[in-house]
Amino acid sequence: MGYDEYIHKINEAEIKYNSLEKKPIRIIEHLDADGISSVAILTKALEREDYGFSASLVMQLNNALLEELAKEDYETIFFVDIGSGFLSQIEKILHKKNIFIL
Repeated sequence: MGYDEYIHKINEAEIKYNSLEKKPIRIIEHLDADGISSVAILTKALEREDYGFSASLVMQLNNALLEELAKEDYETIFFVDIGSGFLSQIEKILHKKNIFIL
């Protein structure tokens, strides 16, 4: 992905984020140092924007976890330091949700 495409994707994500309703957000984070650090920054930002959230630490993603997330009432899910290896499964199982993979 080139620089221009990267910037375009960031702008798309910003527009999508700014259009979210102020409903609680589900966060799935990788259970390692950078996942925990990243989710600390994200939750602080969400608090500043008056979003509620629920966060869970996981070692890895699997279809069973994605199926459980699909059943939850959350409309928006952030995957922090995890998820890029599961893009097709996330798209397939969570297609009705707003998804952000950081």
